[in-house]
Amino acid sequence: MNRKPVMVFISNLRTLSDMVDLYPPEWHERVRAARISPGYIASPPFDINGVATGYLVLMLRSGEEVMKDPVFAVDLTLEMTRYSAEDLDGDVIGLGSLTTSITKGGELVVKRIEERGWKIRATHGDTGSIAAIQDCIDVVGLRQDQTIAVIGAYGIIGSALSRSFAQEDRRLILVGPKLDKLQGLEDRIVAEGGRRPDVVTPDLAAVSAADCIITVTSHPASLLAPEHVKRGAVIIDPAIPANVKSDPLWHEKDRDNIVVSNASQVRIPGVAVRSAMFGTYDDPDGCATSYACFAETIMNAVHRDADPHVGAIDSAFVRLTRQRFAAAGYAHAAPRMFGADLGQLLVRRRAPA
Repeated sequence: MNRKPVMVFISNLRTLSDMVDLYPPEWHERVRAARISPGYIASPPFDINGVATGYLVLMLRSGEEVMKDPVFAVDLTLEMTRYSAEDLDGDVIGLGSLTTSITKGGELVVKRIEERGWKIRATHGDTGSIAAIQDCIDVVGLRQDQTIAVIGAYGIIGSALSRSFAQEDRRLILVGPKLDKLQGLEDRIVAEGGRRPDVVTPDLAAVSAADCIITVTSHPASLLAPEHVKRGAVIIDPAIPANVKSDPLWHEKDRDNIVVSNASQVRIPGVAVRSAMFGTYDDPDGCATSYACFAETIMNAVHRDADPHVGAIDSAFVRLTRQRFAAAGYAHAAPRMFGADLGQLLVRRRAPA
């Protein structure tokens, strides 16, 4: 009998407080020791719908620490890849949070896998994130004539979204720290026959003209605050760590802003795993809620996907991932704004005047 496929999902801490907050007291001494060596810690195995086995492997470095010393973090990510391939006998490894951006969209991980001859396949999970963001846009009811700002526009997710929106003839504001890369993306959009962006700029203030803002950066801390956003705008934040700053001003009635702070999360039926780091918990109806990159890693394992999915996003694979999610009953999580349910507010906003 063929064994069940094994998926391994790796990520880093959001903050150092996660070392205490994410684990029960009996784990705390073990976690502190693991931070020194080997620098990561693995969960017990969990079942995936009876057809696959999963593990979560967490780098015990915060997002800020990862970005301060990316060379060390890359080496640790590659060691976690070795552990996933050799010790856990993994078939698919998913890269979460900053482990994607520091490894050039997962390409450094694939290079190491090929050098060592491991059978494991890597995915950055960003295809699943794209699928979740597209579903989220459908949920918030964005109109065709409204302007979208993409922060982090030339990154893996940002580039794929921007090019897709341009093909849909949407008005775009593209924002990122490097103007030459933004201009390169603009040239590619035009060459592909998409609508030329209205604005291409490194100035974050430009998003004040947008009706919808999508933040997809690898910035280790919050960077978008109420003063950057016009009243009534919708903000979609799938970034890990979050790009949108929690602030009482968001909740002022006359602002009428919506911040979908769980934009990259999906409901996953039949997966029982508890980990606050990965956003997962058990619902009474047997669904876990977790990040779309985690869900994509599961799908690739269940379907025994033979190819790595790193680097630039393939639009055909986005469509296939959305089809797989739908067939398995994976759906976008109920939209939330810093923990508060947005259901009725979204219904009111979509209602005809």
